Amino acid sequence: MQNGALRRGSTASIISSVALAAASATLSLPLWSHQAHAQATKNKAPAQQSRPDVAITSPLVAVVSIGRQRVTFYDKNGAVAQSPVSSGMRGHETPQGVFSVIGKEVEHNSNLYNDASMPFMQRLTWSGVAMHAGALPGYPASHGCIRLPYGFAERIFKMTKFNTRVVIMQGEVAPMPISHPNLFQPKLAEVSASAPTSDATTGVTGDLARPDRPQPSFRLDDPSTTPDTPMMLGGRLAKPEVAEATDTSLRPQKTVISPLQAARAQKQAAVERSVVAAKTADTAKLVHKASLAEVGKVFRGIGPAESTQKKLEAKAKQLERAATLAKTDELKEKALADHAKTVAEAAAAATAAADARTLLVERKKAVTVSLEAAKDAEKARVAALAEAKAAERLVDPISVFVSRKTSRLYIRQGRTPVTDMAITIKDPQKPIGTHVFTVMEPTDGGHGVLWNVVNVDAAGVLQAEAPAQAKNKNKKDEKPAQRQTLTAAGVGAAALDRIVFPPEALARITPYLQPASSLIISDLGLSVETGLGTDFVIQTKGEADSIESQRRWAEERRNGSR
Repeated sequence: MQNGALRRGSTASIISSVALAAASATLSLPLWSHQAHAQATKNKAPAQQSRPDVAITSPLVAVVSIGRQRVTFYDKNGAVAQSPVSSGMRGHETPQGVFSVIGKEVEHNSNLYNDASMPFMQRLTWSGVAMHAGALPGYPASHGCIRLPYGFAERIFKMTKFNTRVVIMQGEVAPMPISHPNLFQPKLAEVSASAPTSDATTGVTGDLARPDRPQPSFRLDDPSTTPDTPMMLGGRLAKPEVAEATDTSLRPQKTVISPLQAARAQKQAAVERSVVAAKTADTAKLVHKASLAEVGKVFRGIGPAESTQKKLEAKAKQLERAATLAKTDELKEKALADHAKTVAEAAAAATAAADARTLLVERKKAVTVSLEAAKDAEKARVAALAEAKAAERLVDPISVFVSRKTSRLYIRQGRTPVTDMAITIKDPQKPIGTHVFTVMEPTDGGHGVLWNVVNVDAAGVLQAEAPAQAKNKNKKDEKPAQRQTLTAAGVGAAALDRIVFPPEALARITPYLQPASSLIISDLGLSVETGLGTDFVIQTKGEADSIESQRRWAEERRNGSR
């Protein structure tokens, strides 16, 4: 939250207390001021902090504070690592908002700034913003990137993954645990599998493994139903098995799994099919290559055979003439014998040449057949690979974005758009802020998940709420317990209160909910940085620069300079 967003007078005291409460949730640090920042730049950069003794068992969320010039990485237990940074200098300010890691390279050189070295680069935008190791003079000095100390950059590079959330803001707000009825929870739908499969975990193949198959939810209204109770399609309790004298090994087995498990089974099956398809395509290519080689071999043999035939036929004519001109019976007899032998050899050569030409036609037909087979195998390989990629996306964390600006809900999974639809937002003219909710870990054996929230930009919401709070505070008949206390978590909950999620959206979201899944609510629309291979990008500051950067990039590509 920026200090400039705070008002003076009675309103200022309320909002300042909220800002202090939000900031203290990070590491109990005071709000940053320009004077403090100026003083800090004269001193050496503070030592890096980390929590190496605690294993990271949940998604990471990085919060970059431009005002404090530092980054803090959080997991479900709090701050994991913290370090000073150097952000963009004046004229090259680092964009602010919600980003994620979309690319990683141990060794990278800038294609914008004189091939500058950017070790342990973690890309945040395609237009050139990244986190990487670099010089830290103690103040903003980069061209828009976030420079990190070398050792810290190397350590963090190993900890982060694609889609690790990176929030960049002027102030500093730590992720906070939050629970709310509107925060998605897993919808544990069941799939009944009766056929034996190669997947011992899920027991699902074929049509049952399709994630788009409609899946009814568990019926937990029956007191006799527990999460461990076998369920069948339709939410009915499975009948207990009755002991029989017959062989029970042939009896169909009922396996209950969630759509996410089905998606994982589908991914495994698709990967196996893609491997088989790739091997088939490679074999088909080898067969085609061998067919081409055989055609070449036969073709190269035709010429010598025809040449031999012609030579023998010419020789036969010479011998025939020699027999006619022979002066003695002995010479004539010898010439006729040689002629007969040569004629036979010429006939054999002619037969060999004809056979070679016939074989060439057959070999060319075989090449045509092998070529079509290779093309079909390659198409099957491409299709199987696409299927495997699509199946892989289904097991990736799902991302949801709600925009007050467009009144639409967007869904992405595996950094790929899934769908978008209209959504109802209560009081649509009232600011809602920008809030990032992240699933940190499953609970209750996967029947629930824990969320946290980062309030990226709530200044407008706080300003809108402060006058009403101040007015209520002056009411003499109001009891203190009835006064609303506005906190950072409360702002996130207030944003959730205003969203009415469509049932069709919940049906696509909840079955695939897992750690690192996220929900973003914002007054803003999608940034131009949201595109191929990215999660949702929402810029609270710097969107105009991104638009201009992409315009220049497109122009340079058209001119052939890139």
